[in-house]
Amino acid sequence: DDPINGGKAPHGLPSVFLPPSPAKPTKTPILFSVCLIVRLFFLFSGGQPAPGRFFNERGWFGMSCRTQIGKEVLSSVRAGLSGEMELLWMAEFFQGFSDPTRLKIINGLLLSELCVGDLSDLLGMSPPAISHHLFHLKRLRLVGSRREGRHVVYFLADSHIRQVFELCREHCAEGKGENP
Repeated sequence: DDPINGGKAPHGLPSVFLPPSPAKPTKTPILFSVCLIVRLFFLFSGGQPAPGRFFNERGWFGMSCRTQIGKEVLSSVRAGLSGEMELLWMAEFFQGFSDPTRLKIINGLLLSELCVGDLSDLLGMSPPAISHHLFHLKRLRLVGSRREGRHVVYFLADSHIRQVFELCREHCAEGKGENP
């Protein structure tokens, strides 16, 4: 039972997790943050609370977009969205570009095929550290390798890696002087 909401809290949540009622406007940033966290939980867990103070016809928090686009546009956008598995693969792909050391390795491999010893000298890192990064780059299919005698030579897996690196370089050059 919840004495603030007349004996029963909607959705089984204590009233402290709900936004203040419109009859009692209050500015409580902590309460607002807690409400946001709870609503995001519902949103990402696939839950959809029943309409009420928590969710109404205008959406979460009772907010809506500043302009409403047509349902036809929204349905065409929804149909064009990538699938979950494709997005997961893309997120994994970009993990290879999320580490500065891996970017240095990719940058070196843009210029020439190199072995672990060459990359170690080039980057001033230990061979085991280089091997660790190369393992992840190979796992993500960004880098390939072949054995030449006692050495393993590493190279970029395909031309897409070069294109992504160059596009990123161009994009960052456009905003030079700005803080990241």
